[in-house]
Amino acid sequence: MKHLSKEVRKRFIELLPDRKGGKRGPRPIAKEVLAEGLFLRLRYNVCWEDIPHGYTVWRYFQELQRSGFFSRTILELIGDKKKTS
Repeated sequence: MKHLSKEVRKRFIELLPDRKGGKRGPRPIAKEVLAEGLFLRLRYNVCWEDIPHGYTVWRYFQELQRSGFFSRTILELIGDKKKTS
């Protein structure tokens, strides 16, 4: 995975949906912490348990994956990049 620019990282964080914690779901956590955990996992293949708040990040990742968030977001980020080129 290539290094992401600050602009792309910032835009990714903006696109992350808010997560409401509850009895059955992951506890609420800052979007920046979630994004950094996801980037660590994807870029360096770090084990979930070695990521700060790893279980929460993993649960959130599962929800994002099921909702199709990554497919939509990648397409949007590519579209944003084409507009600025």
